[in-house]
Amino acid sequence: MRHIKSDRNSSGERFATLALNRIERRAARNGVLEASMGFAVEDRKKQLGMSREDAKALHGRLRQFEESFENTEADGEITLSLDEFRTVRNCLELTLKELGEKEYLYRSGQKYQVAENVLAEFSRILAEIETGKF
Repeated sequence: MRHIKSDRNSSGERFATLALNRIERRAARNGVLEASMGFAVEDRKKQLGMSREDAKALHGRLRQFEESFENTEADGEITLSLDEFRTVRNCLELTLKELGEKEYLYRSGQKYQVAENVLAEFSRILAEIETGKF
């Protein structure tokens, strides 16, 4: 995962552009899918950072992004608002915690450790953005 740039749009909203490989795209989408629709979450908006409806819309965007690179190993660039970026990280973290290693593999087809590595990268980049180090 590469953090390409961070900036603010004309209304002052912060955003980040990332380059994600196939594995990272899949982990991000799976995390949002599971946390928004796969299991019960108490106070979803507080834990995820957005409503269930907004998280489902974000999942749709991530699914389209993933599908646009379906047959390639190439990195794909996506721009997310800081809130969306934080929600992807929160969803992936909650999904890993809620499902555990075996259930995550069963539902996503992806190894738990791979998703943990993706989560660590999302967390690292989010910290860089929030502290202004990028």
